Amino acid sequence: MSEIPVTASQRSLLFIQEAMERKDLYNISFRITFDGEADPDAMAAALRRLLDLQPTLRTEFVLDGGEARARITPTGTVPLEVSAGAAAGADWQRLLDEESTAFARLAVDLRTAPLCRFKLLTAPGRSALLCNVHHSVSDGVSMAALLDELSESYRLATGATGATGAPGSAGAAGPDPAERERLLTAELAAQVRATDAAVETGEVKRLAAELDRVPPTTLYPVPTRPANTDFAGADLNLLLGTEERALVERTARELATTPFAVLLACYAALLGEYAGQEQVVVGSPFSTRRTIASHDLAGYFVNTLPLVLPARDVPFDQHVAAVTKVVREAKRYQAVPFDALVAQAAPERSTNRNPLFQCMFAMQDELRTRLEFADGLHGTVQFVSQQAARFDFWLGATPVEDGLLIEVEYDKDVFPARYAERFLDEYRQVLLRAAADPRTSLPRLTAGLATRTVPGLLRAAEARTDSPGGLVGLVREAAHRHPERLAVTDPRGTGLTYAQLLDSTARTAAGLHGRGVRRGDVVAVVPESLADTVVAMLAVLWCGAAYLPLDTTLPADRLAYMISHSRCSLVIGSREAVPDEPERTTVAELQQAGAGAEAPEAADGTDPVYVMFTSGSTGRPKGVLMGQPALVNLLHWQIDALQMGPLTRFLQFAPLGFDVSYQEIFPTLAAGGTVHGLGPVDRRDLAQVAALTEHEQLTHVYLPVAVLGAFADAVHDGGHSLASVRHVCVSGEQLHLDSRSHRLLDRHEHLTLVNLYGPTETHAVTGHALTGGPDPRRPSHVPIGHTLPGVDTHLLDRHGRPVPPGAVGELSFGGVCPAEGYLHDPERTTAAFLPAPDGTGRVYRTGDLAVLAEDDTLVFLGRRDSQVKLRGHRIELGELEVAAEKLPFVRAAAGAVHGTGEQAALCLFVLPAPGEGVDARALRDALRAELPPYMVPRHILALDTMPLTDNGKIDRKTLLHRFALGEFAEATATRSAGSWTPTPAEALVRDIWTQLLGNQPTDADESFFLLGGNSFDVLRLLSTVAERTGTRVPVVEFFRTPTVRALADRLTHDRGATA
Repeated sequence: MSEIPVTASQRSLLFIQEAMERKDLYNISFRITFDGEADPDAMAAALRRLLDLQPTLRTEFVLDGGEARARITPTGTVPLEVSAGAAAGADWQRLLDEESTAFARLAVDLRTAPLCRFKLLTAPGRSALLCNVHHSVSDGVSMAALLDELSESYRLATGATGATGAPGSAGAAGPDPAERERLLTAELAAQVRATDAAVETGEVKRLAAELDRVPPTTLYPVPTRPANTDFAGADLNLLLGTEERALVERTARELATTPFAVLLACYAALLGEYAGQEQVVVGSPFSTRRTIASHDLAGYFVNTLPLVLPARDVPFDQHVAAVTKVVREAKRYQAVPFDALVAQAAPERSTNRNPLFQCMFAMQDELRTRLEFADGLHGTVQFVSQQAARFDFWLGATPVEDGLLIEVEYDKDVFPARYAERFLDEYRQVLLRAAADPRTSLPRLTAGLATRTVPGLLRAAEARTDSPGGLVGLVREAAHRHPERLAVTDPRGTGLTYAQLLDSTARTAAGLHGRGVRRGDVVAVVPESLADTVVAMLAVLWCGAAYLPLDTTLPADRLAYMISHSRCSLVIGSREAVPDEPERTTVAELQQAGAGAEAPEAADGTDPVYVMFTSGSTGRPKGVLMGQPALVNLLHWQIDALQMGPLTRFLQFAPLGFDVSYQEIFPTLAAGGTVHGLGPVDRRDLAQVAALTEHEQLTHVYLPVAVLGAFADAVHDGGHSLASVRHVCVSGEQLHLDSRSHRLLDRHEHLTLVNLYGPTETHAVTGHALTGGPDPRRPSHVPIGHTLPGVDTHLLDRHGRPVPPGAVGELSFGGVCPAEGYLHDPERTTAAFLPAPDGTGRVYRTGDLAVLAEDDTLVFLGRRDSQVKLRGHRIELGELEVAAEKLPFVRAAAGAVHGTGEQAALCLFVLPAPGEGVDARALRDALRAELPPYMVPRHILALDTMPLTDNGKIDRKTLLHRFALGEFAEATATRSAGSWTPTPAEALVRDIWTQLLGNQPTDADESFFLLGGNSFDVLRLLSTVAERTGTRVPVVEFFRTPTVRALADRLTHDRGATA
């Protein structure tokens, strides 16, 4: 046996093989299907000669303490299994497919040569050779050499016509095996020298710096996307015919580039659209062959490098030129060792996925798929998938006799089949469009693709705005149907029947008319009793004016601005809103003034309904003027979807200044139900709210997302059955179901939870319902669901163009839902309400990001202007908060990122449960068990109260401001980092780490990788641990939590289990 060098590429592949539980990931599997019966003895002889001539197949590897060594062994027993007497006809094809897949999944032991396996299936008149070669000793380019020498060897074994010792040289004895071994050793040594030079000359640092400037390219970033997968793959393929292949090749020549660059450029363009990026990172293999003689040798002579490719809005010919430049420049990095690049780039190593890229492109040299093995015996070559996914998304191209084969391999844990099928379909169309006219811009290449049409998003044609007299007319109709039914009430028993409501509204409208209120005016309403408030709102609308809710708990300056900006000349309410306010009156005074007067004719329902102010990015609040069509359409949908009618009893929970109050009041009145106020109950006291809901037998409750968990707790603690409640609606922010919310649904099968989404500028535009009863598949990150009737939903990129399904886009809404605009603010109205992408009407751009999942539900991802990213990782704060709130000592939690760049730190603000403290160590341990390491907060801070914004959302800005001022103390851990006293097991691990890395950990929770460890250091570490303790820890397990504490706990557990 002779030792040979091990290249950096082989070392990386060996590490993956050792680390992963699936040992078939890097099998190169193919079959040769013959049109006759192959002779088993001749095939064995041919394979023996192949092993003689290709020493790489006779290589075996030794992994010793993380160090890789390789040696060439003599040709031994040929690894050929023969299975005779197989079925014929249709059964033959079925058997062939089943046997091929099973054979492809067989692991190849890298410690025992040869690193290949073969199986010959024979049946009357047909046969097939199944082949498995490990990637560590072969690659795509090597396939030609292997197949040519195998077919020639079979011809020699059978004495076929034209058989020679070597192809193309009559009478030659063929290559000398010893010389082949010398040439292989020389090639491997040359590659090792090139790798060492790449490190010494700084090429690793330069390439890592390029990668550092580009965010990771992540496809289909739904919150349920797994961090770790089982590498379960699926395959798709399509064949471009010979004419289409010729078109691609002709385009490449005209653009002075290669078909590889054209194909890669189309892939980059499509990835850019799907990932929403102007630069994408794609891995691609580059040949590392250094010697001329290596081209007759098989071997693993490639290095996969990450390419930073453009995906900008330029004509395709310019795009190809830019991609071609990147490919040419990348060749100078072809010797950069992957593990050194990973160590230099230092990405987060928290998953079992490739740390630098998850999208891959490869193009094989032309592969002859039909070979002559003997006179009258031909074989057809076909690759066999082991249905494994080494990357999230791999796209390959192979020129074949019949055209150009395009293949996709995708991870089934990450992508639904429909996503991958659509991507492959679109790739074909983009490629052919680009080849037909290379001057076409990238966006136009995907314009009008049928695969982009999602009918469920565009529902404007389903709008229901029919309502003679508008909202007031709908309430009047209900009053005529049910004059004696209770319209409005509260716990004190004060309220109005529909007849009383209609009479009070008419008299109040007469009083307003007498005060000069006319169509187009704005009248402020300061909430009083629910009955007076509802009467005031209806009376304002009766006059054709819009109401402006005033919350007197808001700062006086803000209230004064709202009154002034809306040009409000009258305030209805007994309490003073602001000093020097406009004329003020009460409902009672208006009714008294209108008692003897005839009520004006009710407005026709075409006037705006209300003005509600929202925060503005400039600091000036924006007054949203909402019209009737949007609100009438929403009302019709709500009555149907929430099954509202005369028996409805809807809790009026929201302050009047929240648009949710409209949904509580107006649909209930239009349906003939009863609006039930809180009365003396403080809405912050969820125990009383739950008790009120139970006692008053309410049917509908609408809550902010932020209080759902507390309400669920109150229901549980109060022992309430909520037997009358049919729907609980929530909105305001992303809904994450914690254990309390899950329990609420699990134990109340009659209840439906409805998650509604919509900014003030459109009101509710999407919804998603969850039914009660135990459901293990219920998502914690609840989608915002489906588009409501009358609404057009658009997901747009930064340029205002539609994104493909499954891609991240900014939510924009059209149809009847957009507001009239911002009152008396044409500049900001023009900036926010834009022409629709299809030219029909206008849309409101929300600034919210979402993705259309493959089940056609919309999934909210956060704000475009405030995405939380930390060292390249996108963090959904809600996921962190839900994980924290599962713990019994946590009442509420809020995540935020403090600082920027290298100083950025993830913070978790925790409001402890009553009587509890915050145990930082226990909290971190629990989070580590559920979340990737980059989502475990650096700072954990205890709160006395959780600050909320005016609209009931967590006030993260205030939390971060107070944190910066030093107002919060770090939650204490059981043992602080500065006074770490390691356990015996931790001391052992610490000492081994220090010996390996030359860097001593100072805390039990420090990351092995942050201390400078790399993939091969992990092998050395675990090998040393096994020698010292007898415990073998799987590499994958260590990667999940690479800390002193986790490894020491594993050692302690194993010792206890064997004691």
